[in-house]
Amino acid sequence: MKRVLFVLTMLTLAHSSRAQTGCRYLVISADLFVPLAQQLANWKTDKGMLARVVPISQVGTTPTAIRTFVRSAWSNWNPRPEYLLIVGSPAFIPAYQSGYDTYYGDMSGDYVMELPVGRLFAGNVRECSTLVFKTLNYERPTDPADTLWLLKGTTTIAEDNPADPYYQADSRVARNYWRGAGYVTAESLCSLYGNTSADVTAAANNGRAFITYRGIAGGTWWNPFHQINPFVWTNGRHTPVVIGATCYTVTLATGEEMYGDRFVRAGSASGLGGAAAYFGTTQGASSISRFRSAAYRGFFTALYEEGVYRLGDATLRARFRVDSLYHDQTRYMEWNLLGDPELNVWTRAPRHVTVMHETLTDPGAQEFPVQVQQGASPVAGAQVCVSMDSCVYAWAVTDSTGSARLSIAPDREGTLRVVLTGPNLWPYQGACRVAQTVRDVSCTRVVVPAGVLDSGTDVAPSCTVRNLGSRAETYAVSMRIGTAYTRTVTVSNQPPGTDQLVTFPDWTAGARGSYAVCCSTRLDGDTNAANNRCTTSVRVRVVDAGAVRIIAPAGIVGLGSVVIPRASVTNFGSTDEQFPVRFAISTGYADTQIVQLGAGRTDTVEFTAWTAGPAGWHTAGCSTMLRGDLDPANDAVRDSFQVSDRTGVEESRQPFTPGIDEVRPNPSAGPVLVRFSLAAAAAVCLDVGSVDGRRVRRLLSGRIEAGRHRLVWDRTDERGRVCGPGIYYCRLTAAGTARAAKLVLTE
Repeated sequence: MKRVLFVLTMLTLAHSSRAQTGCRYLVISADLFVPLAQQLANWKTDKGMLARVVPISQVGTTPTAIRTFVRSAWSNWNPRPEYLLIVGSPAFIPAYQSGYDTYYGDMSGDYVMELPVGRLFAGNVRECSTLVFKTLNYERPTDPADTLWLLKGTTTIAEDNPADPYYQADSRVARNYWRGAGYVTAESLCSLYGNTSADVTAAANNGRAFITYRGIAGGTWWNPFHQINPFVWTNGRHTPVVIGATCYTVTLATGEEMYGDRFVRAGSASGLGGAAAYFGTTQGASSISRFRSAAYRGFFTALYEEGVYRLGDATLRARFRVDSLYHDQTRYMEWNLLGDPELNVWTRAPRHVTVMHETLTDPGAQEFPVQVQQGASPVAGAQVCVSMDSCVYAWAVTDSTGSARLSIAPDREGTLRVVLTGPNLWPYQGACRVAQTVRDVSCTRVVVPAGVLDSGTDVAPSCTVRNLGSRAETYAVSMRIGTAYTRTVTVSNQPPGTDQLVTFPDWTAGARGSYAVCCSTRLDGDTNAANNRCTTSVRVRVVDAGAVRIIAPAGIVGLGSVVIPRASVTNFGSTDEQFPVRFAISTGYADTQIVQLGAGRTDTVEFTAWTAGPAGWHTAGCSTMLRGDLDPANDAVRDSFQVSDRTGVEESRQPFTPGIDEVRPNPSAGPVLVRFSLAAAAAVCLDVGSVDGRRVRRLLSGRIEAGRHRLVWDRTDERGRVCGPGIYYCRLTAAGTARAAKLVLTE
């Protein structure tokens, strides 16, 4: 028998053509039971076992006709059957020589089966309905909290006298497997312990995954286990797989009844009950316990050591062990399965897994990825099937990374059905909507920066974005402020119909002025580019006032004369301000005045009168005290003057005090007029410099006569380039003394 394992298999078949192209799960049904058989076939198809139900009337009612049909399907269909289910008792569909369904699984003619075969032993519609719904319930449990019964197993032994060398040993093998799989109950019922049929019934009613029997039998199990009546069991949905490793407890003869068919026929479609399947023999003989032992052990070894999880495959392994050890055709063929050969057998606690796939996709050819995990670990060997009416059918098995990719090509809108099953996996049934996807993301509002900010303020720019499309999106969002700041961040997996706040790295408000702010989204395939941008502006204000120069007292002041101290102050900021201005003289004089000054304006502040004295050199200072001033360096100016009790002092002995009288307009967006005065002729330099002390332009250099002078700076540097907006200083140097005035250039 040759078996081929495909790690990843994919089929893409139209539903309307499945009958012509083949199947993985072939059902030959009595005509009366076809509608019920189709319900089971639908589930098998949904989970990836593409199924086809063929009425017996289309096959032929003799064993030869049936096997000829099956062999033809095996040889010619694509895909060819992997499992064969017969629906109906032998009164509807006969077994070979009234004893062997194994005959229908032999594709090569050597009696060894290539195709697992099972039978739903139904004598009427009620029994067929019961068998179908028990199978569906076993594979599709509904209550995750009701699984403890799947961790319970019972071995039953009717011991011989003298004791059989296999019964106890075989049963211990099964119980050891169960304990290794984490079973909470792995019990032994034995005639030597005084157990009876009532104990088997009690075990079944308590819920069992497996019930097995070793001992003599003939139609029923041997005394004291010969009076089990599964029709009175109250086990409901807890339907076990029963193994009768003994002489004939399965009959495939018309009109006969034995334990095997009674176990599976028991129950009802609504209340369930009885067994899900029974695996046993149709023949009997003496001194053949070793043959039964081989099958018994082969069955459980397949389930717990060899990675087999489908019932029919485990029965093939059981027969294979018999044939390998003894090569006896009768002992091989006598084993028959009453139940679904593709039944996914529970051998451990169900595993609840996370299945990740798209929930929305476009019509058209594509790969549909599925990822399966248990916690953080990938789940390999899970069977995934994706289907939709007549246009999509694909299945695959997850690889070692828990991944499967299915090739599909939905040609219309609808809903994909996604079903996952596998060894001890709680079945997953999900969906993915097929619809023309709308891909549209937009920037809805710039949140920060906005309004007015002080220069030097650090802010975290942010904006809101919205996914207007029909699927989750990952895309780039950019923020631009002025010409010097551009940052891009990524929004990941934003759900459709949601808003999200996006934050960018900090931006520091710089020079005064208005800055354009633009936020934009970038998504490949965006169907509406018109809403990708939103704009605003932010105004950066400068809070800065400074003392420009001391007007009086200056030069030589007569002793005892009354002087009104005066100083020139400028609001270099961008908003109107009110602030104190203080004037002090080194003689101890001090006075403070409150000044209201418009943005960019210069004014002369007068203070209370001061009587000059004593004679000698003194220092006058003026300072502005604006709260929040961003440039304290220009807040104060100082100058020296002389108080003299003599008149006619020689000019050469007077301190030389050059001064810049006026710079206007200030702030300026164009050329600037500079006025300055000299008390005496002197060598003069007049420069424009930047805030970092770098000379930008020398406006004047040479000897200048005393008096008032003026010139115009055209706002260009030494190379003739127009100077950009910012803060500059006009610096006048004469006779070793320097004075400066602040100048603000705007756009």
